[in-house]
Amino acid sequence: MTEKQMEKLPALLTVKEMAAVLKIGLNAAYQIIYKKEFCILRIAPRVIRVPSCELIRWIKSGKSKFKFYED
Repeated sequence: MTEKQMEKLPALLTVKEMAAVLKIGLNAAYQIIYKKEFCILRIAPRVIRVPSCELIRWIKSGKSKFKFYED
């Protein structure tokens, strides 16, 4: 996914949507979240939302193995 495509994502993603964007499994997505690599919103005990701006910042920081494709 390119950076421009990522910027078109909704402001808040579910964990399932985050996994689809990163093309990883749901378990891997939860592992990333629970490592506290970036800020998340816990709306209720079982309701988690991932701010897309935090996800983009995390990818750009180089702390993840994910990279943006060139246009």
